Amino acid sequence: MAQYSYDESGNMAATFALSVLVLILVPWTISVLSPKSKKHVNRKEGCTCAPCLENQKRLKQQMPRVTFRKSYVFLALGWAATAALVYKVINAAPGESVLYDPFEILGIAREATEKEIKSHYKKLSKIYHPDKIKATAEETLEMIQDRFVKITKAYKALTDEVTRENWQKYNDPDGPQQTTVGIAIPQWVIDAQNNIYVLGVYAVVLLVGLPYLVYKWSTANSNKTKDGIHTKSAAAFFKSLTETTATEQQILQILVKAYQFERTPVKGVTSKAAILKDLEKQLIEKVGGETKWANWIGSAASDENQKRAIVLLYAHLARLEIPDADLKKEQEQLLLASPLLLSALQTISITRSWYLPTVAIVGLQASLAQAVLPSPPLTSVEQHLLQYPGVSINDIKSLSPAEQSAPGLVKHLEAAGDARAADVKKAAEKWGAAEIVDARFKVLGERIVTPSAIVNLVVKLRLRPPISGSSIQPDTSKEALKKAEQREADFLLGKSDAEDLEKVGAPESGLAHAPLWPLPRKPAFYLILAEPRQYKMVVPPLKVVDVPYASDAEYRSYKIQFQAPQNVGEFHWSVRLVSDTFVGEYEERDIVLKIDDVSALDADERGDEEDDISDPEEDSLAGQMAVMRGHKVKPIAESDDDDDSSTDDDKSDDSDSDSDSDSD
Repeated sequence: MAQYSYDESGNMAATFALSVLVLILVPWTISVLSPKSKKHVNRKEGCTCAPCLENQKRLKQQMPRVTFRKSYVFLALGWAATAALVYKVINAAPGESVLYDPFEILGIAREATEKEIKSHYKKLSKIYHPDKIKATAEETLEMIQDRFVKITKAYKALTDEVTRENWQKYNDPDGPQQTTVGIAIPQWVIDAQNNIYVLGVYAVVLLVGLPYLVYKWSTANSNKTKDGIHTKSAAAFFKSLTETTATEQQILQILVKAYQFERTPVKGVTSKAAILKDLEKQLIEKVGGETKWANWIGSAASDENQKRAIVLLYAHLARLEIPDADLKKEQEQLLLASPLLLSALQTISITRSWYLPTVAIVGLQASLAQAVLPSPPLTSVEQHLLQYPGVSINDIKSLSPAEQSAPGLVKHLEAAGDARAADVKKAAEKWGAAEIVDARFKVLGERIVTPSAIVNLVVKLRLRPPISGSSIQPDTSKEALKKAEQREADFLLGKSDAEDLEKVGAPESGLAHAPLWPLPRKPAFYLILAEPRQYKMVVPPLKVVDVPYASDAEYRSYKIQFQAPQNVGEFHWSVRLVSDTFVGEYEERDIVLKIDDVSALDADERGDEEDDISDPEEDSLAGQMAVMRGHKVKPIAESDDDDDSSTDDDKSDDSDSDSDSDSD
């Protein structure tokens, strides 16, 4: 029986480690070094006003620089380890499992006869016999003897039956030998003297490390919802949000209830009561008195942490300067945590189809992005103009009614020789004022909408800033209209809810004008289909991004797919487009969904050319309903009972007559 020994050279372990490294490093290197996809790399230049450029510069300085270099460092270390393993494998000692060849040892041809083999062996014996050769420094007596033993074994392997059988069976003239086995574990791991250390590592990993990781994973996931917020935050949201929550102030009162679970407390803020009190006094003046302020903060006034959070957030909305660095840091933490919390709050509202809370949540997102107080105390004109760089309430009050718009503000500043006019103009040229070009319901392949049909709300959008260049004029030629119809048909057949930017011929939208927001911000809109009289959303809203400017494309199509109601009639709804980045930027359009009966379809559209198998029978309930609607039905089949009975009688008479004749 063969014996086995471990491959002490460790070649198998090195080969295994090399294979794993290559499998990891090759795709990683390709992903890091390969050029990024060129799809949509052309991006519309964002706002270039001085405050936005300054904010972008500040954000770049705050970004950690080591993250970009980490991948290269790890890649370099990985390839260095790969090179070392390759060198080890190439220069490793060859294994002992070499195919035994007695012809090669004797140096004789394989076609040699037994007589020739014996003759050749005698010649080699005269040359290499130990008695014929004297030992030297280069060749010891042991080396001489080993060589002659190999020659003798090779000779016997070709002439002796037993030795030849051993060679052919076991690849060795002496019979079964010890087999060297290699596994992908280094030698020092299985050495007896290292057993205690190896077992210790296994114990730490399996008994301590693995349970700890499972515990951390389970606790982290048990305390989080699928939206990524704390379960206590979600519970507070569910209790507080109602269908009548319709103002941004109410949403903010609900929002601050979650901050104690979602952020790391900043050290040193507990001793800033005097600064917070001063901020609160300034806010009371901004909102118009203590009574209004009490209504704004609501239940947050009874909790110290919630009140501090709501004061810091309103200080951001009122653009109040915070002199303390710790409070400034906490305010930034609150702002950075708000998108995730508002998204979770919006999910609750959307799942319940609440229209007013959804619009209020989107409005608060825009107010936080632009640092503008909600209305009241500000009017809609003041909210709009305060978003432009360097504009204050006093500037707006100095405008005449004809100048209370972006173009009017620019003319007013230019007439006064104010340097801010250039920045206001730059911001107005990149403003996110969306326009609904067209909105209609479409059923793929159908002329009308029938009950329970799959309907697509197709909305064509573009951005038309207050100050913009020439827009692309629509082509009304027959060829252009035909291309537009084919473009819409291709879009309806696709799975995406937004038309491909490459087909539109427009770049991605750049960064929005948001100089007071602590992160780069890309403009987005929410497309809402709602029943305005009942304050309900018909379907969940669609988040819309990369709406093209009117100067770049005529429009871009977006779609919301849903199932039509089961009732025949007209449904008067509204399509509303709300910005989550610019305050007061929304557009609303009434739209009517007309549900027609199937009978309004043509015969070809109904598929009447099909076999009568698809038609209900006239005497069935479905057939009676079809008759009332004017549809085809199967006629009632004539009964054959009488014929069958008469036939049976005839047969019985025949049988009786036969029996009588037999009896005779």
